[in-house]
Amino acid sequence: MPKTHGMGDQFWLNGYDIGADIQSFSEINGGFTPLPATAITHSAEARMGGPRTGSMNALSYWNPDADREHAVFSPLPTSDVLATYAHTSAIGGPSANLTAKQVSYDVQRGQDGSLMLPVPLLSNAYGLQWAFQATAGRRVDASATAAGAVTAYDQGSATPGAFGLTMYVHLFALSSGSVTIKLQESSDNGADAYADVTGATTGALSSAHQGLRIQTGAINVERYLKVVTTGTFTNADFSVSVVRHRVLTEF
Repeated sequence: MPKTHGMGDQFWLNGYDIGADIQSFSEINGGFTPLPATAITHSAEARMGGPRTGSMNALSYWNPDADREHAVFSPLPTSDVLATYAHTSAIGGPSANLTAKQVSYDVQRGQDGSLMLPVPLLSNAYGLQWAFQATAGRRVDASATAAGAVTAYDQGSATPGAFGLTMYVHLFALSSGSVTIKLQESSDNGADAYADVTGATTGALSSAHQGLRIQTGAINVERYLKVVTTGTFTNADFSVSVVRHRVLTEF
């Protein structure tokens, strides 16, 4: 099977593109916390899935420029942040998404004079989710009427059931007005006309920088999905990642 490298990947935090300041990740992980569930009838330990969890540990360079890593990490926000690691910049490319708390921002100065900053991000309320990129990395729509051709992503099969989806959005810049970023769906990429996915919308956004996690209800989600922008705005710079839930407990 084909293998890929990690060159050209991206990292976004709450609508800030700071991948160029990240040297590496020591871990990007998630999954269920195993809980012991051994009965007296078992001949070995049994486990069941507990709460979903996740973490990202980034190692960043010091960059004091505006909107770069120091301005983003140093405030140590107490509220949740949305972190997205995007592998490649293509529609359908994988991305890891984490609603998290930033735990620390510690400086490590090496004897060689290097200045590095490990930044741990720990999941809060939701576990890490691997999704597909519904935009090719960052996308800029000059206006709702000049968004250009929208490429849909083929998920390869009909809905797995009424389990809904989660949508991750970063708004990096917005010159003026307000933009609504939403998903539309079709069962066959056109003959079945595209229609809005119920609940898969940001609502009107009037300022950057923002990172949003949006979860629909327990609905069927069709095979083809595409991103659409509406509103009166200029130069909306954003990214969207989506995961269609395969089972009810996935989120």
